[in-house]
Amino acid sequence: MTLLELEGQQDKANYYLGEMEEGLGNRQQAITHYASVGHGLVYFNARVRMATLVAKADVDAGISILHGISLHDGRKRIQVLLLEGEFLEDVGRYADAVETYDKALELSPENEDILYTRAMAGDMAGKLDILERDLHAILKKNPGHYHALNALGYTLTLRTTRYEEAKGYLEKAILLRPHDFYVLDSMGWVYYKLGHITEALDYLDRALEAKQDVEVAAHLGEVRWVSGDQQGAREMWDLARELDATNPILVDVLERFSQ
Repeated sequence: MTLLELEGQQDKANYYLGEMEEGLGNRQQAITHYASVGHGLVYFNARVRMATLVAKADVDAGISILHGISLHDGRKRIQVLLLEGEFLEDVGRYADAVETYDKALELSPENEDILYTRAMAGDMAGKLDILERDLHAILKKNPGHYHALNALGYTLTLRTTRYEEAKGYLEKAILLRPHDFYVLDSMGWVYYKLGHITEALDYLDRALEAKQDVEVAAHLGEVRWVSGDQQGAREMWDLARELDATNPILVDVLERFSQ
């Protein structure tokens, strides 16, 4: 006798079969099994998994499944809203994602993780004011939140000419995480924008040593080129291509320097 045939075990059986089919890459079969879970302890997880799989092909259909879940637990309502926002970001609907994160923050107004998530979506939506507002809200409560410090410093470097202000945030971040390649990369980039090439090269070299990352390599290539080391720049861009030739930062650099 199989689990599907046991009285009262059909929902669990369909959930576990859905997991198995999903693991095998059989998307439609997995969706069918998850959809067959009617109630019980695995119902919520089954609907979430089904929505995630459906959203890969049709984001609105996936969101519709999320909206159909009956929720009485505030934490699960937040979880569903964050997942909906993720679906929207995956298809570039960043303004819609921000509105979804607004709803999540109504349920948990000072949640640092949600604030950070909305800040990043706001930046992608072209709303620098949202990013600054949310990151400053995090830092007011938690001055040692190095992710917020780094994101604020890097984004201001990237989107504005407020380089000295950006450097101030990054100096605080690097005191907290002196070996973090994200922070080292951000420091290198703000020094480059300030025209301090020697310092920029130092930080970017250290960032690449910490991790061979495509964006670090792209940045280091640009700074080497501007410093006069064109051979070194090409070596960095070749490395970046090996890591991810489609990375938008790398593509932008290569277009600007006609490589």
